[in-house]
Amino acid sequence: MLPVLVVYPRLKRRGQNLFLLAASYFFYGSWDWRFLSLIMASTVVDYLCALRIEAETGPRRRRYLLISLGFNLGLLGVFKYFNFFMESLQGLLGHAGLTLSPMALEIILPVGISFYTFQTLSYTIDVYQRQVKPTRDLADFALYVAFFPQLVAGPIEKARRFLPQVLAPRTQSRDAFFSGCYLIFWGLFKKVFVADNCALIVDQAFRGDADPTGFVYLIGAYAFSWQIYCDFSGYSDIARGVARLLGFDLMLNFNMPYLSPNLADFWRRWHISLSTWFKEYLYIPLGGNRVSKGRLVFNLMTVFVVSGLWHGAATNFIVWGALHGAGLVALTFGGVWIAKVSARVPAAIWTFIAVVFTFHYVALAFAIWQTETSLAWVELVYRVFFEFGFSMGALALLGKLAGFVALPFLIQWLQRRREDPMVVLRWSVPVRALFYVVCLFCMLRFGVFDGAEFIYFQF
Repeated sequence: MLPVLVVYPRLKRRGQNLFLLAASYFFYGSWDWRFLSLIMASTVVDYLCALRIEAETGPRRRRYLLISLGFNLGLLGVFKYFNFFMESLQGLLGHAGLTLSPMALEIILPVGISFYTFQTLSYTIDVYQRQVKPTRDLADFALYVAFFPQLVAGPIEKARRFLPQVLAPRTQSRDAFFSGCYLIFWGLFKKVFVADNCALIVDQAFRGDADPTGFVYLIGAYAFSWQIYCDFSGYSDIARGVARLLGFDLMLNFNMPYLSPNLADFWRRWHISLSTWFKEYLYIPLGGNRVSKGRLVFNLMTVFVVSGLWHGAATNFIVWGALHGAGLVALTFGGVWIAKVSARVPAAIWTFIAVVFTFHYVALAFAIWQTETSLAWVELVYRVFFEFGFSMGALALLGKLAGFVALPFLIQWLQRRREDPMVVLRWSVPVRALFYVVCLFCMLRFGVFDGAEFIYFQF
């Protein structure tokens, strides 16, 4: 970032884009230069397909859209899902008494492939739907695909929102500079102080005891929920902050999700770029909610099972998606009953109950990411409800977790109360200074600077 910030302001728009493209390829290639070929191939294919979609009429437009879909989803299929589906097929045939010769590809999953394939797919789909005019400058389009701050873990920017920023001259304002620096600082705090310390508690809860109680499992679920939230939203904050320093505005990807009163609101606030992608490009094309009840159940379950599969090529991720789909189905068809019950309870109390219930549902569903099998997760949930096993040691572990999540929870509560994700920047200078000093002290004294990579790099 620092060399880019030195050179970038001294160039004009065309030079800036070419320089940022080179920096983005260097950034991605520093992980493994061989996989640059994938992102370049995806870029060229979708660039050409979009031009042909714009030029053609009738069935030929659909043909080039299918080429784009087939190529990008084919990349995902080969690198991310081939081995999983082959193992699943072998298991199914084995139950039927048939055998299939083992087939597995000895390849690694390219970092960020799920993110940049979805981003470039949004471009060809938007061109096909005539919501975006295709750009004729390959370098500009390549920068839209490979923009380094959000390349490997989002936010997933749609073409109609981000491509105009690539094509237009950028201005760098004082407010954008300071807000960008704040986002980088706050994202770093959430990663090294909160997420990576929560990761240590997660390991202790799920793998530190040979026979954990339900209480310990519950603490592990709490810790992992905050780990993945601060890990992923921390990356998104850093990405948005770096982009602001360069004159770009990336979309808000997390908006106080753990204060949501129901699952529908949670998914409007969690990983917003992905949830809106699935809504626009899968849920609505399936018919959305303007269908029969049976079809609505199918639509919801399909979207969330696919979302689970997007997160990982494993049964646990599919079950996790199905849990959220089932929860939304229950919320959709139980809305009348929920309204009747809530009408008999004071609004503040009902909101509190709803937020606590939603958080626990989300946390226990996330816990399946930490179990080796779905059956192990069922045992975990059983112990939480029927073999709680209160202990002072577990209570001390909960207190340790509370110390790490207290500040981000407070900030999230203040953001929700003001409906302002940048509420910290509205404080007076002395209060902001104290806040920065406290955060810096926490990072330097308790931060984990040799922690794991960002969780969503594996997706």
